[in-house]
Amino acid sequence: NGGNYNVYNIYDNNYKTAWVEGIIDYGIGEWIEYQFSTLNDSIEGIEFCNGYVKNKKTFKENSRVKKMKMYF
Repeated sequence: NGGNYNVYNIYDNNYKTAWVEGIIDYGIGEWIEYQFSTLNDSIEGIEFCNGYVKNKKTFKENSRVKKMKMYF
């Protein structure tokens, strides 16, 4: 629908944007990888917003994560 759903939306701190994997199905099996330098980066926490929370209508019309694995 002409929206911008690129990967940079993952960390823009804006709940009105979202990343969409760009495939026709529900995104099962898709993944995101972050790499941090052990010398310079300090991670104090991870915040995860499950779903496109732009508004109630958008939230209901889009998929959400049902199962997730995280590796550290």
